[in-house]
Amino acid sequence: MSEFLPFLLIMQLVSAVFVYFESKRFKIPNRILWVIGVALFMPFFFPFYMLIRPKRVIFVCQNCSEENVYPIERCRNCNDEITPDKVVPIRTQWGLMDAFMILILSFFLLPMGLAGVANRLGIVDKELSSWGSIFAFNFIGTTSLLIISLWFLIKICKRSLVDIGLSRDNKLYRNILIGIALVIPALFLSYAVEEATIKSLVIIAPSQAEKIYEMQAKEHSIPGEIWPDDTREVGKFLSAGLLMIILAPIAEEIMFRGIIYNALRIKRSLLTSLILSGFIFAFVHGQAIHFGEIFVIGVLLAYIYERTKSLIAPITLHIVLNLAFLIAWYYFPSLYT
Repeated sequence: MSEFLPFLLIMQLVSAVFVYFESKRFKIPNRILWVIGVALFMPFFFPFYMLIRPKRVIFVCQNCSEENVYPIERCRNCNDEITPDKVVPIRTQWGLMDAFMILILSFFLLPMGLAGVANRLGIVDKELSSWGSIFAFNFIGTTSLLIISLWFLIKICKRSLVDIGLSRDNKLYRNILIGIALVIPALFLSYAVEEATIKSLVIIAPSQAEKIYEMQAKEHSIPGEIWPDDTREVGKFLSAGLLMIILAPIAEEIMFRGIIYNALRIKRSLLTSLILSGFIFAFVHGQAIHFGEIFVIGVLLAYIYERTKSLIAPITLHIVLNLAFLIAWYYFPSLYT
């Protein structure tokens, strides 16, 4: 680790210099404090700085009334030339970099940092092998994702949750029913993609078939780490249920559909946005055998979001899918695997 220390110190110095000049240019409040924070503890302060820095703005083309992201040379719809005098901002817009900063903070820096402190205090074990340690690590990551995402949208971008499709309008129950109705097709799609993946890998590398099946079994067991061995452990069971069935789907849909998909869709085509958002969704889940399955589900959730213009339908589908996997885990294990 010591051989990397000079490189890390140089990174911190460069980051601090970048923050100093950019914050000076944009007249960001508490500029000196941000510079000191980045200089002393870059992994934590730099992502937060990237979130609070000025965002791009959305404006309406005066020629065709199509929304565009400034800076841009020509309207993406009518190709009319865009000059600064034609830009009247209507709202701020986040980008993929903002989403990545939130993911890094939520899934890595905050859980690992707090886990390190808790380990020093003797609260959790170093290997995070006990149920309590695993639950705490996942709970911190999920709640951080939800809280930081909402803080970023509302406080930093000055946007309403209605802008990402979270509202109680007259289509609320319709969107809930859409999510429920798509559960069975989604389950069959998930199963079909996993089977196709396994069979394809075995055909391509028959000598590695045993390892492929071992990887599949290992990935299947990952969700089981958070669930207690016995449903009669009511406290553990309810805590895990709240995390996996309620908090995780809501937090992930706000991030992957509400923030990431919107960031892609504002500049890219429907197909490109669906594919890229599905890829990011699968990549963050960190599974190899199930990458294709998670990717397809991510694309489906994004497509539902695109068609309904609401997060209610994908959140509902995500919740019921997780609930279905839970039921299969406890009561139909052969079906689950």
